[in-house]
Amino acid sequence: MISQLVASLLSITQPAGPPEPLVVELCNTTPSRVAFSVVYPGATVTHRRRGWLTVEPNDCLSGAIGTSVGGDAYVHAISGEYRWPADGGDISSCIPPNAHDSLAEAPACQQGLRETRFERVPLTDRRGRYELSHSVSCADLIGSDIETCRTGRRDRDGFAEPVRTLEVCNFSTGAVEVATAAEARGGAGRQITGWTSIEGGGQCARVWRGLSVHPEVYLHIRGDVPFRAGPEPARHCVPIEGDFDLVIGSVGESECADGQTGLAFRAVRFAPNVALMSFDIGN
Repeated sequence: MISQLVASLLSITQPAGPPEPLVVELCNTTPSRVAFSVVYPGATVTHRRRGWLTVEPNDCLSGAIGTSVGGDAYVHAISGEYRWPADGGDISSCIPPNAHDSLAEAPACQQGLRETRFERVPLTDRRGRYELSHSVSCADLIGSDIETCRTGRRDRDGFAEPVRTLEVCNFSTGAVEVATAAEARGGAGRQITGWTSIEGGGQCARVWRGLSVHPEVYLHIRGDVPFRAGPEPARHCVPIEGDFDLVIGSVGESECADGQTGLAFRAVRFAPNVALMSFDIGN
């Protein structure tokens, strides 16, 4: 089914012109490979989707991808767990995980397709062809993803190493606070961060997101809930008062400095190929 939202947008900006080749220039200024998908008005105004168009790091890909009558196209890009646009985008469309060159479809998506957000990119009429120019960068991402993207860590296929996310859900009746310990963002030492407050009654919060060579992320939870550090705890010294975001070079200090207290952290292990894991407490 053709996207009603795309159709409504097109009815406002529908161009007056004969079908012409659509030439794209897709640029990737990140240190990893990026794959693009493009939704565009086809030769009969009906929207089509074309992807995945893979662009190497710090490079551009140019060429004709079809025929268009002009107007607005929409672009989505992906590398590992990074998505462009990162801020919500302009429309949704249904995209298959494999290569595609077919009519665009709107949510609710059929089996095997996933709903994906796209950014609007106006086509330029060059009198004989339409042009689409679009680029993505690490700076277009949000929060800590900007710096993790810039590390350039890649998977075996050259795309960005998937970023892992740990979510904690609090099913107790009262609020809790969570501290995390994991591989430092720069890759040397361990990053100790606290505190993230999570209300009770099934509320959830993403307490850690980052890259890690090892599958373990460590948690300490304080509040009116039982907390057990488990059989392989990690002990870290943290400030007694206030929040903190520390990098330490060694694990398991025997003595804490004045103004610090030692906490036992429980290991939580990500399974292979798992990017988002949920840890429940009080349940």
